[in-house]
This record gives sequence, C-alpha cells and structure tokens, in this order.
Amino acid sequence: MQKEPGLINMLKNIIIYRYSDKERNNWKVDEDRIKSSNFENCLINDKGYYQKRIENLISKTENESISLDFSGNEYHRFTVSCLYKSGSIQASDETPFIPVLFEMILRNESSFILCFDSGKNLSKVGTTLLANATTGNPSAIEHILLNKQNFTDLQNWVLSGSLPGQIKRMTMHNVEYGYFRYKQIVLRSENLQNSELFKSLYPSTPIVTNMSFSTPLLRASGRSISGRINYWGGLTIYSGGLLESELFELIRVLERILQ
Repeated sequence: MQKEPGLINMLKNIIIYRYSDKERNNWKVDEDRIKSSNFENCLINDKGYYQKRIENLISKTENESISLDFSGNEYHRFTVSCLYKSGSIQASDETPFIPVLFEMILRNESSFILCFDSGKNLSKVGTTLLANATTGNPSAIEHILLNKQNFTDLQNWVLSGSLPGQIKRMTMHNVEYGYFRYKQIVLRSENLQNSELFKSLYPSTPIVTNMSFSTPLLRASGRSISGRINYWGGLTIYSGGLLESELFELIRVLERILQ
C-alpha cells in the first residue's frame, strides 16, 4: 500500500456518499474481497431491486476494478479504474470507451465515502464495487442529502469564531416574499450573510439546493478555504494546494451536521 499523502493534488470536485442506515455498522474492508469485486459478482449479490442500475453500469463500463491503497485508523483510501463510456464526444455512431482512474476515501467513524473528480455517473462505478466488497450488498452506499436545517447549521459554523468565514452564494426554491412565490432565487455577493435581502428571503424558503462559502480560519492550516456544496452531496473546493488535513476538518464538520 502507498503511504498516507499530506497534499491532495489537483483536487476540485468531491461527491459525498455514505452507507445506508441498515449497513452503516456492518461494512468490513478486506483487501482480497476488494481486489475481486466486479460487476459480475455484484449481479450475483444483488437482491433484485438494484439489478437494472448494475446492468446500466455494465453497458458503460469495461475492465472495472478497485484496489486498496492505504488503510489507517481514520480512513481507507481506494483507487477505481475502468474503461468508461460517458456519452458521445465525437460525430460518430459509436461512443468510445475511455480509460479513467479516480480515488475514493472511506471514513471509518462516520461511514462517509468521498469520491474525487469522478462525477455523478462515474462515481457509481466505485461506490457499487466498494459496497459489494465491504457488505456483499452492491446497493449499500447512498448519496447524502442536505436539507435546509443542514445548510443553516453549515452557515452557523462558517460564521463562527473570532475570524469567521462568509457566505458567497445561495440558491433557494419556493420562496414566499410579499405576495409572490418564487420558484428559484439565486443570490450572489461577498458577505452575503450581511445582505438585508438575504436576511429577508432565507427564513421564508423551505428548500436550499446549493451554497458557496469561505470557511473560518482552519485549525489545520490557519487559512480559510473556499468551496461550494450541493444538496446531493457534491462538494467543490476552489482553493488551490488543498491539504488533506484541511479537507478532513471540513468533512468532520459535515459529519457532525449530518449525523
């Protein structure tokens, strides 16, 4: 296995998953089972309701594999590789398979899974293989979903401390304001939390779909990092030279919010 790295290179996009309630305390990492996990035995282990999703992945994927690269007290790190057909990228009837490689981290205490730079569809290759290898159930890993209270709790953390961060952007839905209901309102500004318009609208919205923010100064590095999170667990980091310790400090906040 590789040594634990301290700097995450070229990290921009993360999708956060976690094990289902039923499987959250039942997973086990075994290197031999990880190595042998593929879509063929996913179909064998499937209980029936996930079969069509696996078959859809099979139609887009070849030579899929997952390997265990690092195992520690706080997390496990994996590499997923395959040939993947993501959609038409040229004027041809035949879409080519493209070699892809991405990393995943399984957080031991929270059972969160972080998929790096893979996108919604491709990340399902990794989560399906990992779920199959660690629980025998290929559908055991699910998206996290943030509700409005989760976004409120995240705001409270962002704005906490002697050197707080800031809210930079918010997308709200079904906002009732005055005599109107707005299907969607997007507000964008530095220090948006100080805007009177934001203060007026936020209490009346039942749904928040994404938020951009800068963190308070992090204990890990003494600096603030900028990012954006979507309600389905998509996390984008805008700050360069991201340290693993910085990422995990932010992830620990999300784990507390979503526990």
